[in-house]
Amino acid sequence: MAYEMHIVLLSTDRELITSINHLLATLPFRVTTIDALGGLAHAISEHEYATVMIDLSCVPVDNRDIKDLRHRLPATHFIIISNSHFHPQLQEAIQQSIYACMVKPLDPDELLYLLRGIQGECPGNPPKSPE
Repeated sequence: MAYEMHIVLLSTDRELITSINHLLATLPFRVTTIDALGGLAHAISEHEYATVMIDLSCVPVDNRDIKDLRHRLPATHFIIISNSHFHPQLQEAIQQSIYACMVKPLDPDELLYLLRGIQGECPGNPPKSPE
């Protein structure tokens, strides 16, 4: 039985938001979209195991932001999404705190592979309750 995993998507890119929601609609992933870094802690405060996907083309972050998030949310996996392969301003975060980096347009198979891998690392997730 697959566990439902909570995903927070930090983006204002409507096309990206729609494509991720469409891809994950029938799978055991629940997506919450927020548009600012400040709302992140609240968005995942109720979910011990969460994945945060940050769209760097919409939300500027630096090493310090990622380090602070990692400190406050140690069980959280961070995936960054960008139009570019190269992010020298995030070198430290990529080495120490980022689970994966993805380039737009997202490859649906790659995203599913990453999310299923994260889901498999989170055995503490409670089972999805029958409805």
